[in-house]
Amino acid sequence: MLAASAAFVLELTGVTRPRVAGEGWAGFVEFLAILAVFATLGRYSAEVLFGSVGDALRAGVSDALTSLANRRGFMAAAKVQSMQSLSMWWGDSQGATRDLIAKDELEKRELIMLRCLKHDRYDVVGDALGTGGTRDVIVNVKYHDSENTTHLTVVAGPHSRWYVQNVDLKPLQSICIA
Repeated sequence: MLAASAAFVLELTGVTRPRVAGEGWAGFVEFLAILAVFATLGRYSAEVLFGSVGDALRAGVSDALTSLANRRGFMAAAKVQSMQSLSMWWGDSQGATRDLIAKDELEKRELIMLRCLKHDRYDVVGDALGTGGTRDVIVNVKYHDSENTTHLTVVAGPHSRWYVQNVDLKPLQSICIA
């Protein structure tokens, strides 16, 4: 917004040619109004279509008993193949993995998980308290003609946030190579 305003002022004062909007300060105000409308519409559209990061964080915090929101967020990130979203849900008792390991290593691991967790549909078929306060979740993953069952280990992190700590990828090999 600042760069666009500076460009407009340069146009307005005649430093550059041709002019981009109406004459004088009225044109500048019109330009700022149009810019604000499109910026607001873009932000609103992005949050409606993709959800906000704040919504994702609140969902992970608010489900301290079952970690249900975490599983949904993790599997939704896998479905849309979003490394950024996946990194919000993957971690351990110390916090998000994205804050704990080097970025290149993080991206390599996330790419492997996304490839193996892509799915058309998933169902949680089991959920039990694991050792050390973890939750063991059994997930049935369906992708095209392949249907496999795997285990997720979910653990509480800082501030009662839940993270998927481990995914057993061996049962998902037919999806990984698809």
